[in-house]
Amino acid sequence: GLFPLAGGTFALGIGLPYGSIPADKIIALAKSALALGTTEIRLAPGRALLFLGQPATANQPLQDTAATLGFVTSPADPRTRIAACPGTPACASGRIATRDIAETIATENADILDPSLILHISGCAKGCAHPGPAALTLVGGENGAGLVVNAT
Repeated sequence: GLFPLAGGTFALGIGLPYGSIPADKIIALAKSALALGTTEIRLAPGRALLFLGQPATANQPLQDTAATLGFVTSPADPRTRIAACPGTPACASGRIATRDIAETIATENADILDPSLILHISGCAKGCAHPGPAALTLVGGENGAGLVVNAT
């Protein structure tokens, strides 16, 4: 979202899908932000970044660049309702490719992810991405995946 600040500048919130994104994409977005007049980037709640200090005219181009790079730029983005750990191959404990599954669900089944639903996709039983209860949790195990309802 967009938040007005003193002096006619703005803070623009941009989300990281599932809490992370490849370094080259963060670097590309930071370079674009710098060229557009952003003076500071801060960590924000909700697995997001705040871009501060840019003029009002820079916000839409910065948001467009972020969207092109795969960042979350809208609160309606279905990825905001999915908590997914790194899974395989990034985590030694992971038994399923959580991020691939999350992307497929967000792309092909976004209509099942209403704002009241949090889907937790966990590569193993540890539940690192969402330690609290979720409406639905897909958990990777030795023999594939299981579905847990209203739990971790």
